[in-house]
Amino acid sequence: MNAGQTKESSQNGHQKSDLEFNADVLGDIGDLDDLLKLTSIDQIEQAFHYLEAAEGQTEEELIEILGKRSHFQKRFSELCHLGNEVEALRGSVSSICDNITNTAYKAKLISDKVKFLDNEQRKIESALNDAIMTEQLIKDVALIKKGIMENDIENSAKLLSSYISTNPEILENPFIQCVDWDIKDSGASTVSEYLQKAKSDIKNAVVDRFDDAVQRGDTKAISRCFKIFPTLGESHLGLDKYSEFLCDMIKDKSKIPLQSGMKKDSVFALRLTKLFEVVAIIIDNNYSIVETHYGGPGMVLRIIQWLELEVDRRVQSIFDAFEDDREISRVVDDVQQTQITKSRHRIPILASTSPRQSSESEFAGIGSTDSITPEVSTVDIKSVSSILSELSTMLGQVSAFRGFLISRAASDIESVADEKAREGLFLTLSQIQDAGYNVNVKDQKIFDPNTGLLISSSLEYWLNRMSDTYLVLERYVMQAAVENAMRMDDVDSLGGWDDILSSTFGIRLSGNSRDQIDSGASFPKKQFKGLLGASKSALIYTSSCVDDFFFVLQHTLERTISICLPKVLNDMVHTSLSHLQTYFLSHMEKQIIVGSGKPQQSAWRSNINSGSSSQSSMKLNELKHRMVALNNLGMSTDCLLKLTKNLKADIAESWTPTVDEESIKEANESLDTLTSFTSKLKNALNSGISQLVSQHAKSRVRSILQESYREVRYVLTEEEYEIVQDDNLFQRRFITKFNDLTSPYKQCLTTPCFRLLVTSILSILLNDWERAIFLSKFNLLGGIIFEKDLRAVQQYLEEVSSSLLRDKFVRLTQVAEILNIEEVQDVPEVWRSRTASDPIGWTLNENDIKKIDIPDEEVQGLKL
Repeated sequence: MNAGQTKESSQNGHQKSDLEFNADVLGDIGDLDDLLKLTSIDQIEQAFHYLEAAEGQTEEELIEILGKRSHFQKRFSELCHLGNEVEALRGSVSSICDNITNTAYKAKLISDKVKFLDNEQRKIESALNDAIMTEQLIKDVALIKKGIMENDIENSAKLLSSYISTNPEILENPFIQCVDWDIKDSGASTVSEYLQKAKSDIKNAVVDRFDDAVQRGDTKAISRCFKIFPTLGESHLGLDKYSEFLCDMIKDKSKIPLQSGMKKDSVFALRLTKLFEVVAIIIDNNYSIVETHYGGPGMVLRIIQWLELEVDRRVQSIFDAFEDDREISRVVDDVQQTQITKSRHRIPILASTSPRQSSESEFAGIGSTDSITPEVSTVDIKSVSSILSELSTMLGQVSAFRGFLISRAASDIESVADEKAREGLFLTLSQIQDAGYNVNVKDQKIFDPNTGLLISSSLEYWLNRMSDTYLVLERYVMQAAVENAMRMDDVDSLGGWDDILSSTFGIRLSGNSRDQIDSGASFPKKQFKGLLGASKSALIYTSSCVDDFFFVLQHTLERTISICLPKVLNDMVHTSLSHLQTYFLSHMEKQIIVGSGKPQQSAWRSNINSGSSSQSSMKLNELKHRMVALNNLGMSTDCLLKLTKNLKADIAESWTPTVDEESIKEANESLDTLTSFTSKLKNALNSGISQLVSQHAKSRVRSILQESYREVRYVLTEEEYEIVQDDNLFQRRFITKFNDLTSPYKQCLTTPCFRLLVTSILSILLNDWERAIFLSKFNLLGGIIFEKDLRAVQQYLEEVSSSLLRDKFVRLTQVAEILNIEEVQDVPEVWRSRTASDPIGWTLNENDIKKIDIPDEEVQGLKL
């Protein structure tokens, strides 16, 4: 906006404001006549000024309008010119509108004629097509009739399918009624009736030919007939006939010819395995054939249902024969009766431990389980074990085949989403009964709509029934094996122990007794492959019960895993836990208790060195049992961990193809409960080691420190410091005496057990050493020597125990650090900085610092 425009708008605004002001003063004045009626001088003056301003404003507006006159004249002339053009266009448009109206009217007339012609053309084409189709139908009917007469079933079926299955609307063609069909001899009044009768005749002919091919074993003819059924719209009939043929095939192929070398104790497992293999091969081999020729979803499922019915019948027959031949009911009754009889004849443990008893009797008194059961059983364990092996194989095969059926049926049932459509594919009760099969109906249903398989099948029934039988027999055999393993423990026959134990615990033997010891006997190696490693030290010092017991567990649980049923595995895992507690752990704990020399069992303690040879031999035997029991506990932990690891690997390998993930998870959780038992084994081992150290090593540990520190002090001159540097008396004494204390144990215990023993000894040693250090006097040179002594002892003990012991020495290490501070006044600063930087690792508190040997006046001045 320029300056002139700004000024003009300002003036206009000022005039407008004056007009508004005058209007406010003059009041309500409608027109000029009202101004003439004014009588007041003020109002007249105001009216004058108002009129004057209005006149000026009007004059300005007129001037502005006159200034634009030429522009308005130019625009007006242009509008006048456009008016002439509009008039001309109006005439042209009127003419065009008339032409368009005439053209549209003519087009409508033409369109009606075109539509009429199109309709007529479609009628002609339809009539022509009907005529062609009628002509073709005449030819096809003649060919069908000829084919039926000449027994050309395949071509007749193909021709017939186009009218019955593919294009049934052809038969509604009006031209058909005008044709004189040559079908009177067939008894049909219309061509539609004739085709239906022809279909029935062809279907019957195909069925007869199929049955004849089955009788002759002509697989090519069977295949040709099988392909004809879907062309006639008889897919279900074709599948049913083909399934009947497959069921007959199962009968022939699942037979096992009796051979002279065949083991009779596994014949039923072989029959069942062969049956399942044949059915599985049949399903897999025919899957693509059915999909190719029958196409529709869920067709294979119908064959699977027929095969499942046949398998159910044969499984029932095999298990019935198995129960009769193996006399399962009698065996189970005998086992249960034997268990009842055993429970009434339990013999309490801790019989006499007289040294005159034989080694077996002595073992019964020292290390047997809670009770020893006399031979009251009439059950042949070997026979029951043979039955179990066969039964586990049979149950494993049933479980695997059941999973196979579910997996194959699932892929088919999922392709049919609608539940009603699924039920339309399923076999009916009348069909099943007509075929001679017996089934159980549950809630008016035969097949599970989710899987397409039998709701109540013989597979499921025998799997549950025989699982219960398996558990009864397996528990009995396992218990018998475990009892035998513990009873036959070879701890008494382990040689080479008496010399070690007598030197360790100071028990003297007479010459005669010593001559009876086969000092050159070698330790027998164990054969529990797969669980125990190749470590010779571990094998030498453990008795046979570890190998035997865990072999029983391994063999039993591996056989149970082969069944592929989590509930059965869970039951046997709990049985294994019970045996671990009742037999193995209790057995070891009692050996440790007897070997520990409790007052009521060890009258020899008061006069051990003056006792008789028989008493010494008895004590050595008890100690040997105790040491072997500790080694057995240490080894059993590793065995149990490795066993569960191997069993989980077996599950992952053998269960994955046929068992669902939830069942695998449940089985692994059961094995985890077995793994958790290692904590009880470790607790028992730690308790036994602690008792051993407390009774036999505790006093000697304290004497080690006392004798090692004799004539040793930590307040040193420089000359004394140099002498100690060259020959450290404390270190030499300590290593010698500690080696004398622990070397016999190292010969008696496995490496893990010896490590625990050293750790237990170390806890006593460090407590006494810490008290001694707090009571000792130091100077700076002595503190340096103490630190070196501490490091040397720690290094030596780590080598002896083959483990890191830094955490055990942390308090003494911190004491050495304080003693190596040159200025006493620096102690508070060091203590505060270490406490702040490592509040968990720094264990010395204020009172501990003040116990360290620092001059009294300086200690009192410390503010920590």
